[in-house]
Amino acid sequence: MAIKFVNNVDFVFYNTKGLAIENLATAPSTTVEGAMYYNTSDNKLYYRNDSSWVPLTEDTVGVSTFTNTMGTFITGTNNAAATGAVSMGTIDLSATGTKNNTTFLRGDNTWAVPAYYSSWSIRGDDATAVETIVDGETVEFLGGTGIGTILNTSGSNAQLTISNAGVTGIIAGTNITIDQATGQVTINSADQYVGTVTSVGSGAGLTGGPITASGTLAVDYIGSDNIIKAAGDGTSDTLGNSDQILVSSTDAKYVNLSQVKTYIAGVTEVTSATTNQLTVANSTTTPALSIVTAAVVNGGAGLATGDQIYDFVIGQGYQPGTVTSITVAAGTGLTSTGSPIAVSGTITLALDVAGADNYILAQTAATAASTDTISFSDSTDSDTVKKSTLANIPMVALTAVKTYIDDAVANEGSFQGGYNAATNSPDLDTSPIVHSYSELNNILSLDITNRKIPSVLVVNGKNGVAGTFAHDSAISAFDRNYLTVSNDSLESPAECKDFAQKLFKANEVVQYEYGILTLEGAYLMENDVIRVETDDPKFSGNFRVIGKKVSFSPSSYSVGLNINRKPPTLAEYISSRDN
Repeated sequence: MAIKFVNNVDFVFYNTKGLAIENLATAPSTTVEGAMYYNTSDNKLYYRNDSSWVPLTEDTVGVSTFTNTMGTFITGTNNAAATGAVSMGTIDLSATGTKNNTTFLRGDNTWAVPAYYSSWSIRGDDATAVETIVDGETVEFLGGTGIGTILNTSGSNAQLTISNAGVTGIIAGTNITIDQATGQVTINSADQYVGTVTSVGSGAGLTGGPITASGTLAVDYIGSDNIIKAAGDGTSDTLGNSDQILVSSTDAKYVNLSQVKTYIAGVTEVTSATTNQLTVANSTTTPALSIVTAAVVNGGAGLATGDQIYDFVIGQGYQPGTVTSITVAAGTGLTSTGSPIAVSGTITLALDVAGADNYILAQTAATAASTDTISFSDSTDSDTVKKSTLANIPMVALTAVKTYIDDAVANEGSFQGGYNAATNSPDLDTSPIVHSYSELNNILSLDITNRKIPSVLVVNGKNGVAGTFAHDSAISAFDRNYLTVSNDSLESPAECKDFAQKLFKANEVVQYEYGILTLEGAYLMENDVIRVETDDPKFSGNFRVIGKKVSFSPSSYSVGLNINRKPPTLAEYISSRDN
């Protein structure tokens, strides 16, 4: 059993005999610097430094560290003060390109095929035919009649000689001399034209002659002997498409008459040199052009003479001149596009429906009344534009407005009891009245129920903002009744508080519910429409039945009805919620 020492052992420099280092197949887990063990796997002795196990070499004398750097064009592993098993990697040339039996290493560290002679071209003096001679081909120079070729290869450079092998001399004839040295041939005239030119004349169609010293001949364009008159007479000929005339198109050229016909057929406009006047010359061989105006009286359906036209135009307030463009400006509430028109085009006027100057905002501001009229597109009559007063607009036609207002009022998702705004049922304006009641005939009593009004309202807006409205008088009268609502369209505490105040007013308006006690109507069903007439006009009108209770005993009988008014018009609805 091994004896464990829990403290340092001091040998005071005495020898330790028979000491054997711990044998292990792998390194121990200790990290104590200076620790040692013998590795039985690689048969090496290891010691622990500050970070790892390091083997003790058999020979501790020699290279302790190794450093190397690869030079230019050489690749391999660089080492800086390396120890242990040092590797320099695979040492090789770093040149780019492909190395093979046809490439060489260039000075820019690239394997490449060296540039060398590969071909040359041959051609004659006319330079029209060129032949490329490539490596391995042979060019042969052949001599013709009287021409010989000799190739001399005895020197360092081959030499090709082309010589005259046939013609050995040139013999001059009569009045001809030849310079044997230069080859110049001189011909001496000895016939009847020997002499000096003393004058040059101008023939038919030309002018400028005769010239005896110096001058210029030119084409004759003037007089009876001009270039055209000097030609033969062709006035009796029948012209054809292939007959030709002379024209100038940068240079003088001849064209066929068929080309002239094509050009004339493309003429689309004839103008006059005199302003406001068209003159046509008439003769026995040209047609006459007559312009006829309608003979009408002054002030009639048409115009007649110049005096009448002038009187008419001036009488209408127009002045002589030329219209160069037309502009149509847009008035208040309109837009104009297409102006100005200089030649042709379309000017479009339309209602201005965009921006702060649209046809509504451009008008004077005013407060709308129930008798005011608005226009609308009637979807039940082919979208015909019609009019209506604000008082006659039913809330069912304004679903979005009603929903917005109803959402702001507590416990009023369906306005006035059992009425369904989505289907407008029952429609108190068109539904038949099932029964009628009056205080004089069949109403025993009329009760008005006072609903509980919220006196403290908390409104939560967007991003955590909130506002609170408390009505002191309502708190004193109805105690503290709380109502909390949310509206993400409100972005400040002030907006939330203002909205809460409007909620209080809206709940105050719909404070009351109605009930009647009568002896009639046991057969009435929910949503039946009844008519109630009272001494107070505000309690009279059409109502719908939302509840019924029948009570009877041996000595009594009664019918209790809970009723609600018909839905208000837009003007009534908004007025009841935003006063």
